[in-house]
Parts: sequence; structure tokens; C-alpha cells
Amino acid sequence: MRSAGLDGWFEALLSADAARAFKPHPAVYQLAVDRFGLAPDRIGFVTANGWDAAAHGFAVAWLRPPGAVLLAVPASIAGEAAWATLPGQLAPG
Repeated sequence: MRSAGLDGWFEALLSADAARAFKPHPAVYQLAVDRFGLAPDRIGFVTANGWDAAAHGFAVAWLRPPGAVLLAVPASIAGEAAWATLPGQLAPG
């Protein structure tokens, strides 16, 4: 994060290593719930992967990789996002 100049943008950096599991195992997503003490729908989840885009009730923004298509858009997805639009898309309504 530091070498990419992003270290001041995030409150926490969570890793699946702490859950000793890999996505889409629920323990990985539970890390965020435990860390922030919030329900999943109060946590912004940003992904470039269609397979975990509706992960466990999070407020989701999908960063579409070039050429990628999300065939089924789950209701929990706030929509296709760009870095510049993320704050508005994930802000509480």
C-alpha cells in the first residue's frame, strides 16, 4: 500500500491469512465484520471479481476490469464503479 501511495486512504488492511482460509469462505469476510464491529451492509466492499461481488451482504462496488462482464448483477451491488466514484456509491443512503 505504501509503495503505491495508498497508505493514507484506508482505515485497515485485512488479509485472508488471518482467517486461515481463502475467499469465498465466510471466515474471510467475517474479518471485516469483527474488525469494524459493523453489520456487513454497513461495510463497503470493493471488488474486481464477479465471483465474490455479492459477498455476504456487504455494500458492494464492482471495479470492472477492462473487457470484463458481470453476467448476473446481484441486488447488493451498488453498481459499476471507478475509483473516483466510490465514496458516493458506498456512502450510507
